[in-house]
Amino acid sequence: MKVQVPHDTTTSAPQRDENAVAMFYDESRSFYQQYFYPTRLGATGARVYQLLEQAGLGGFKPGTPKGMKGFLFARREGTSIRLFVDRCAPVPSPMW
Repeated sequence: MKVQVPHDTTTSAPQRDENAVAMFYDESRSFYQQYFYPTRLGATGARVYQLLEQAGLGGFKPGTPKGMKGFLFARREGTSIRLFVDRCAPVPSPMW
């Protein structure tokens, strides 16, 4: 599951306020969801952002801090998705 957060257009740093909308989607986009941070995901949302800051990717500009996007392990369970927030998944190749 790819997680991507908006960035500040001035600094290119990941945006971390209540109006920031994180996108969650799989490679084929058979699952796509947006969540406001942190109001909709609570502790889970805070953990996702923590993982992105620790092991996620930065933006395209050189020097952009980590935390803009990352990949998490997930499993489809019927019509739901179970998102594992214990660690980031390896970056797939090629990037998508």
